[in-house]
Amino acid sequence: MLPFHVLLIEDACIFQYGLSWQLAAWGFQHVVVASTSQEAVRAAARQRPDLILVSASLKGTPGGLETVRLIQQQYASLIPVLVLQDHRPGGEPQMLPSQLLNYRCLPKPPTVEELQEGVELSIRDLALVTVS
Repeated sequence: MLPFHVLLIEDACIFQYGLSWQLAAWGFQHVVVASTSQEAVRAAARQRPDLILVSASLKGTPGGLETVRLIQQQYASLIPVLVLQDHRPGGEPQMLPSQLLNYRCLPKPPTVEELQEGVELSIRDLALVTVS
């Protein structure tokens, strides 16, 4: 089991289920799912996440990216973030706020390989920051 605390911020049930299932299958024992920005901020206040997966298209105010910025600001740390971006044919990718730190973008939905690579690189980065 992996002792990392993962915060998944996603409002689509099918993605919540698929992503949390895959993380659990890889051995993550602490995965918290938040459907709204408010739930995410409360969850992060209870337990600092080691990794955040967030939907760039999270409905509501603030949106998913602004929520992550607020959580990073709350902890004044570089919590690694995987941003799940919708890539619709002919659509423009969403612009990320310049204040968002330590992030990687993945398509939504990511393949298992894309998700695994993103998670592994984020955990590696987390280990480097913790040691430094």
